[in-house]
Amino acid sequence: MGIPGVWVWAGVTFFAELIPKIGFYIMSVPPVLIAFSISPTTALWVAIFYIALDELIGDFIIPRIRSKTMKIHPVLILVMLLAMTSAFGIMGAFIATPLTAFIKAYYVTFFLKKRELDEDDEKITRMLLRN
Repeated sequence: MGIPGVWVWAGVTFFAELIPKIGFYIMSVPPVLIAFSISPTTALWVAIFYIALDELIGDFIIPRIRSKTMKIHPVLILVMLLAMTSAFGIMGAFIATPLTAFIKAYYVTFFLKKRELDEDDEKITRMLLRN
């Protein structure tokens, strides 16, 4: 599209995706303004490109990647994102996904494992008392 500094904007946009849903829009403002200095039509196409790319990545690709890598349901990540953003603002949006992963890991490590150990102890006791 002829936008100067395209690789810089692409790199910064990549990191803006760490803030789900709003980071992409925040990052799209500088390239659209630069494109507007070239021509209004170019700015419109850049804006359409950013919106389409954000919707595609944010709604289809990123939730699947996060859910598969962290083994967390995408709805849980979305609920946690909304709760943390409403409670702590932009910083809550930054820490929502890692906090969700931490809570899940804590639950699996300390609650599910303990339940499995209690069930194993029960089985061992039953086996020992059969004699």
